[in-house]
Amino acid sequence: LRSLVCRFHLLDGRTKALDLHPADTAADAVLSLAAKLGLRNIDGWALFEVAPEGERVLRSHDYVADVLTLWELRARSESKSSSSVASSNNHHQSTIPNSPSVDSIATNCRFVFKKRLFRNTNEIPRDTVEVSLLYAQAVHSVVRMDEFPVSERIALQLAGLQAQVLMGDFVEGRIRSYEDVENYISARVRRAAGHSSMEWAVKIADAHRLHGYGKSSLVAKVWYLSLVMQYPLYGAALFPAQYKGVLAIFGNLPILLGVHSAAILVVAATDKRVLATYRYSDIETLTIYPTESLLTLKMFKETPDASNKCLTFETLQKEEIASLVAAYSPQHSTGFAFGMANSMVDVMSTPVANQRPRRLLKMTLEDRLRLHTEVINCRRALVTANIMRKPAAEHQTKWRTTLRRLGRSGKTNSKNNQINLDDDDYSHDEILRNYPRPFWAYIKEPLVSSLLVISDPDLEAAAVTMFEQILSYSGLRNDTNQSDNSSTTTNGSSTSGSSNEDEWCMRATQSEQNQIRQAQAILEKCLGGDADILRNEFFLQLIRQTTDHPIPNSRVNIRHWQLLALACSLTQPSDRRVLAYLHAHLRRCALDQITREGQYAQFALRNLQGTLETRGRRLAPSRPEIAATIQCRRVY
Repeated sequence: LRSLVCRFHLLDGRTKALDLHPADTAADAVLSLAAKLGLRNIDGWALFEVAPEGERVLRSHDYVADVLTLWELRARSESKSSSSVASSNNHHQSTIPNSPSVDSIATNCRFVFKKRLFRNTNEIPRDTVEVSLLYAQAVHSVVRMDEFPVSERIALQLAGLQAQVLMGDFVEGRIRSYEDVENYISARVRRAAGHSSMEWAVKIADAHRLHGYGKSSLVAKVWYLSLVMQYPLYGAALFPAQYKGVLAIFGNLPILLGVHSAAILVVAATDKRVLATYRYSDIETLTIYPTESLLTLKMFKETPDASNKCLTFETLQKEEIASLVAAYSPQHSTGFAFGMANSMVDVMSTPVANQRPRRLLKMTLEDRLRLHTEVINCRRALVTANIMRKPAAEHQTKWRTTLRRLGRSGKTNSKNNQINLDDDDYSHDEILRNYPRPFWAYIKEPLVSSLLVISDPDLEAAAVTMFEQILSYSGLRNDTNQSDNSSTTTNGSSTSGSSNEDEWCMRATQSEQNQIRQAQAILEKCLGGDADILRNEFFLQLIRQTTDHPIPNSRVNIRHWQLLALACSLTQPSDRRVLAYLHAHLRRCALDQITREGQYAQFALRNLQGTLETRGRRLAPSRPEIAATIQCRRVY
C-alpha cells in the first residue's frame, strides 16, 4: 500500500505534512507529529477533526485513513448535488458558476493538533516546544474563542506580549503594524470598548512598549501563559448546554459546561463568569443516557449546598464530557459508562459523518439471577405483610394463556441445560405457595377483585374499573363498559395463529387523542390526596401487565409500558413494599437492551428516580406531557 501524505494544522498557523501508512492510527500520527516538532511529552495532546459540523477528538485507535475516506466521500456527494442543482438551473442562467471541486470542499475539513487534557494548570512545562504550542493555544482561546472573562486592561497587556513575540522589541513609528486588531483583541472586548481601529492600534503599541519591551520571545510566551493561567477556566473544555431543572437556579442565561481537571463548572456563555463549581469529590454519580442528550450530576448528601442535590443538563457533547471526566476522575467512569440501565457508552466511537451503533453490555446469568431473586423477595414481602388478596383456587390453573405456553415452548427444547427463571411455580415456597406465578403475570381478562386487600367497597369497585380502563388503553377491550367481542379468545385459549395479529383481533383502533384522554382519566384517580390505596393498586396492576408478556415488542405490551413510564414520571407508590417491588421489576426488565420493553423499562426507571427526588405531583398531566412521555421523551 502506498503511504498517505496528511497535513496537520497547528494553532500558531503552521502546518506539518507527514507520510502515514494506511494502517496508522491517530496515536501513531501523534507520535510521528511529536517527533517532527521535537515535542518530548505527548501526555494530554491529541488530534482533532475540524469539520463544518463541529469539532471532535480522534480516539487513539481511530484510523486516519478512515477519516480521510469519509471526507472524500462527503466531498464527492456535495459536488454531485451542486452539479445537479446547477444543471437544473441551466435554462435560467446564461452562465453557471463552476461547482466546488473535491479539493475545495475537502479544505473545509482538517486535522488540528492541540492539547486536550490539562492535568496541572498551574505549572509551565520546561520543554520550549511545548511552551510555544501552549502559547499558541492560549492566544487562540483568548482572541478567537474568547473563552476567558478578559477585561480591556488585561486584553491590552496580553496583546503587548503577543506583539513582542511577533515583532520583537518596540520601535517608534510602526503604528501601521498594529492595525490588524482582530489578531490581538477578542470581538467581545472590541464591541464593549467601542474604539476605532486606529485607537486600538495606538493602545496596542503602547502596551507593546510597556509590557513587552526587552523580553525575549520565550520569556514573553511564558508571561502570556502565566497571565492566562490565573483564570479558573484555563484548561477547561467548554461545551454548550441547557439546564433542565424545574427551578431556574442559573437564571435565563445561556450556559456552558466546563470540564476542568478538578471540577465541573457552569459558565455564563456571554461573559464567561463561573456560575457554579462542582468538584469531583462532591459528585456522587455522573450519568449520561444512551437515548437522550442528557447528563445528570448527583451530589453527595453531605454537600453544603443542600438545595441542588441533582442537576440535569442537555448537551449534544455528552460523550466527550464523559470521556474527559473519566480521564480526570476515573472513579466516576462507572457511573456514566453504564448509566441508569447498564448501557455501555462508546465515547466518540466514529467520525462525525458515520456513527456506528453503540456497544451494549452483555447480560450475564448472574445479573439475571440476582435481579430475579430480588423480585421474588419483594413478592414475599408483599404476601407476608398480608396486603395481597389471596387468589381464588380455580384461577391457579387457568390464568396461564395459550399464547404464553406457545411463546415459551421452544425454550425447553433448546435450553434444557440452562436455568429457566420463568418456569418456577412456587409450589415449594411456603410463603408464595398460594400465590402462584400466574398471579403476578400478564393476563387479558378483567379482574374480578383487586390485587390488594381493600375494605372499602367503593374503592374496591374503582380498582376493578381501573384495570378495565388499563385493558381498554392497551387495546385489549373496545370499551371499559363493553365485554370482549366474539373474536376475543375465551377461557385462556387463543385462535389458530398465535401471532401479533391474533392478539390485535381483540382490540379496536384508537386515535392518539383517545389514548391521551384515557391516560388522563386513569391517572386522575391515582393522583388524588386520598387515593393512596388506589395508587398502590394501580402500580401493582401495571407491574402485572408488564410481567412475562409472551410477545415483548407487541403493541399491547408497549402500551402497558407507556402507561407505567407515564405513572413513574408523575408519582410513586405510597407503600414502601410496593415501591421496592416496582423498583426491582424495572431494574430486572431494564437489563434487556434489545427489545422495546427493555428500553421503556430504562426510561421508566429514570422517571421513577426523578420523581423520588421531586416527590411527585398531584395534578394530572397535560396532553403535551403525555404525548412526549409515551414516546420516551422526558418532560421537565
